[in-house]
Amino acid sequence: MSKTNIYLNFQGNAEEAFNFYKSVFKTDWSAPIMRMGDISQQDGMPILTDKEKIW
Repeated sequence: MSKTNIYLNFQGNAEEAFNFYKSVFKTDWSAPIMRMGDISQQDGMPILTDKEKIW
C-alpha cells in the first residue's frame, strides 16, 4: 500500500488550518504536530526565535 506525506506551510495559523482539515476529512493525525521548539539545535542552523510555530 502506498503512503503520501504532505508538508503544508501557513503564515501563523498552521495549527488552526490543520485542525480544520482534520475535521473536514474526518481523520486523525498520523504523527504528532511538531513545533519549532521540538527541533534540536544543530550546528550551522539559524537560531529559532519563535519556538511555538508549527514545523
